[in-house]
Amino acid sequence: METENTNIEPKPKKKSYKWLLYVIGAVVLINIIGQIINSSKTSEQKARESETEIHNKLVESKEDSLTKAYIISKRVLKQSLKDPDSYEEINAEKFFVKPDLNSKTPSPYIQVVIKYRAKNSFGAFNIERRYFNFNKAMGLTETEKLD
Repeated sequence: METENTNIEPKPKKKSYKWLLYVIGAVVLINIIGQIINSSKTSEQKARESETEIHNKLVESKEDSLTKAYIISKRVLKQSLKDPDSYEEINAEKFFVKPDLNSKTPSPYIQVVIKYRAKNSFGAFNIERRYFNFNKAMGLTETEKLD
């Protein structure tokens, strides 16, 4: 009689890698969502930085305009004095002027007010205040003594 082989080996089970695919898919999905969130934050940050940069340039430009108006005012003032070397600045104010919409004459854009001390034609020191008005093109439009 022939002998039967009773030792039948079971078929090897195929290893299931489904769980590994799910994990990899989840990791990729989380990574994509993270990049989307980060890119939106980056664009918001860029927008804020851009707004800040524009604001800083505007402020710097306005400060430059005020400084130029002050320098021109001081130069004109010294040239008008009898003794320019006696000029001593006490105080200077420079500011932007809001336009008067009801006025028929154009409003100044920048006004500079300088309080100073200088010798008059008799050699005595006087304390005076003078204002200077400038238009938007930084042209001196008016100057007059105050008080």
